Amino acid sequence: MSSVLSGIGISTSMGNSVLISGPDSAPERIALTQKRLVIGREAISDIILEGNTVSRKHAEMFLDPFGRWWIRDLGSRNGIYVGDRKVTEWALRPADQVQIGDYTLTYESGQTPATANANATLSTLHTSDDTGQLLSLEEIRPPNIDAAHLSQLIEFGRKLLDIESPAGRAERLCTLMLRPEFGAQVALIIRSVESGNVEVLSGPYNADKSETNPYISRRLIESVRKTGRPALASSQASGPDVVKMSLYMPATTTSAIACPLGSTGDGPALYAIFPLVRGTSEWLAIASMAAEQFRSAESAWAARLEAQAHATIEKELEQASRLQSALVPKQLAFPGFEIDITFRPCRWVGGDYVGARAIGDGRILFTVADVCGKGMPAALIASSLHTMLFASFRAGATLCQVMDSLNDYLCEYVGLNRFVTMACFVLDPTTGNFEYSNAGHPPPLVLSAGKPARLLAGGYNFPLGIESEPITCREENLQPGEVLALYTDGVSELQTPSGELLATEGLAEILSKLHTASPKQPLPALNKALNAKLDELQQGHMAQDDVTLLLARRV
Repeated sequence: MSSVLSGIGISTSMGNSVLISGPDSAPERIALTQKRLVIGREAISDIILEGNTVSRKHAEMFLDPFGRWWIRDLGSRNGIYVGDRKVTEWALRPADQVQIGDYTLTYESGQTPATANANATLSTLHTSDDTGQLLSLEEIRPPNIDAAHLSQLIEFGRKLLDIESPAGRAERLCTLMLRPEFGAQVALIIRSVESGNVEVLSGPYNADKSETNPYISRRLIESVRKTGRPALASSQASGPDVVKMSLYMPATTTSAIACPLGSTGDGPALYAIFPLVRGTSEWLAIASMAAEQFRSAESAWAARLEAQAHATIEKELEQASRLQSALVPKQLAFPGFEIDITFRPCRWVGGDYVGARAIGDGRILFTVADVCGKGMPAALIASSLHTMLFASFRAGATLCQVMDSLNDYLCEYVGLNRFVTMACFVLDPTTGNFEYSNAGHPPPLVLSAGKPARLLAGGYNFPLGIESEPITCREENLQPGEVLALYTDGVSELQTPSGELLATEGLAEILSKLHTASPKQPLPALNKALNAKLDELQQGHMAQDDVTLLLARRV
């Protein structure tokens, strides 16, 4: 089973991984340490799957801004399947099995407790170095399990599905072991840490309700850590299944059982101390079954909570997308100017904003901005900027006054983690003169037929919301036939096939060539050609940021 302990007390995400099972090889677990991995037959793939059923570039796995792993088909010949369902893209959940050709990829969402929720600490827990031989469940004769114990274990598994608290579920596992029918003297959940020590995650719970800290066998824990299988040790040989083992503890008539609670042995483990008479295969099997019930319940809870989180995120993204799209200008006809807008929100809905509006004195306002962040918070900030921007111009404020007001608002009410880059232009269509301000935004471009693109000054002001300092403005002129290009970094930071960023220079080169080839072509045609080039650069990969571009030609 690929589930792991979802948490005791406070939990934090640990390494996620994917378990790959192929037709002619042993299963292999690959840690998801990068934010994006390409899966395919090519030798340069991050995850190489050999065989004719796998395309050269078959699929990609990537981490979205909300911490979710996705898998996406890259136009493969045989596609990808989650269960029996063929999908183009899929947000992975714990234990999802993805079929790629003859291979099965099982997604494992790893978590580990971040803090001990226990009465003992590393400084007070007794550990011992021991000698002797350890036995796993596979190495001893098949156990006979009493029907009454099976019934209680099944009921225990059902009860866990009703306990919402991870700490409560951990406590229930330990107290199960302490019941008279199971007979443990001590039960706790621990994890092996550096230098052979152990960390207590829950407990210790003592059958006599004392606060005495138990002795823990380092060697038993080390065996479970290395093998990932339950193991049994005893201070004396109590039967043909158990080899004598010295635990170097005052009580010499005890046995100990350790069972991993995760998919690997280096995670949390149930550790229970029993009377010597119960140091047999039957009690090892019972403890193992209890641990398995616990693992199953943790997997079910992880899937339930992740499904709720996915639903919440998707609902927020849908609302943010509607809000963001409502801000895109619908009126694109202005005296003296031809304009065209590309607005392609990414799957995660970034904070891009684009505006075009007459401001009442014959001049026209063009602006493009990028709010740091994703989802509804970024969309709400973009909406507030839209409102403040046009309300300020309607009240007769100058461009610099408007930018100062936006900056002061963001510094005071939004905070450092929500800064905004913005390029804002106020143009006179009769003279071509314009005033502009750039707050940390990529440099706008001016296209002239037969000439390299001209870069206007870039981020000579801080992004809005960083420092409450006056914003400066500059003046320029747009000649008849010239095209002003405003864009966000979702355009300039697209990756080229070589893995490098397109950058402003690359975008300027593409736009200059397209414009020079047909300087009088309508802007929608120029925009369409540019978008085709950007799609070619992406090579089918999902965009990680909004793509926003405003083209304005003086006519």
